[in-house]
Amino acid sequence: MKILAICGSPRKGNTETILRKILEGAAHKGAVIEIILLRDKNIRHCLGDMECDKSGKCTTRDDMKEILDQMLGADVLVFGSPTYFDTVTGMFKDFMDRTHPLYPGRKLKGKPVVIVAVGGEELGKNSIEDAAKCIKKFCGIHEMKVLKTILGSAEKIGEIAKDIQKMKECFDAGESLVK
Repeated sequence: MKILAICGSPRKGNTETILRKILEGAAHKGAVIEIILLRDKNIRHCLGDMECDKSGKCTTRDDMKEILDQMLGADVLVFGSPTYFDTVTGMFKDFMDRTHPLYPGRKLKGKPVVIVAVGGEELGKNSIEDAAKCIKKFCGIHEMKVLKTILGSAEKIGEIAKDIQKMKECFDAGESLVK
């Protein structure tokens, strides 16, 4: 079983920590795991030329084709983004937009997904939930099956790792993904 996590954080922080803990739990049960850090990828904005509707392929040449192939090859996807202005980061939004070549033919239909959204306490729980709802709506458009949503609250980098209960929740979530 292969589990792929996609991290939309521009820095190594709490979102990545949660994703890695989920993957650790999955690996503990024998899954093959991988994480894609969008900050390390060249992903351009969607041009909206709709060529992908005709051909199923994007005309933009960057790292997105490789990511789409990896998504198709995974048994379970885990999407994570910190909360920026009540939604996902810009890089995660670009990623979501660029999955359009998989929309015709509903190539992700039924694919199991875990959603992760993280934000600081000054934003409030509603803001973090709004980011998670954005990812959930994206998953719904692609007709993926959301298994679980994990919300994290942390102000400083590394803070979430100190939350023993949250880390256990994430590890257990990862284990539960492996059938």
